[in-house]
Amino acid sequence: SITKQSIKKRLFYTKCKEKRAHTYLFLLSKLPFVLLIGLSGSVASYNAQKNDDIDLFIVTQSCKMWSTRAAAVAL
Repeated sequence: SITKQSIKKRLFYTKCKEKRAHTYLFLLSKLPFVLLIGLSGSVASYNAQKNDDIDLFIVTQSCKMWSTRAAAVAL
């Protein structure tokens, strides 16, 4: 069941994950061929749990997907 405490925990985990991702998102957004970075999954819906990952989708210029992927992995 959903309790006030479980909601507070999920909000806490979501905020922590947002903070952690912020620097990486900022750096990725500076790449000239990145058009859009979207946050999805449990973090985007403010429903993250302790072991959840951070899901992103990245829109790039044509033929730049693999360059962007390499940069994201390097970060």
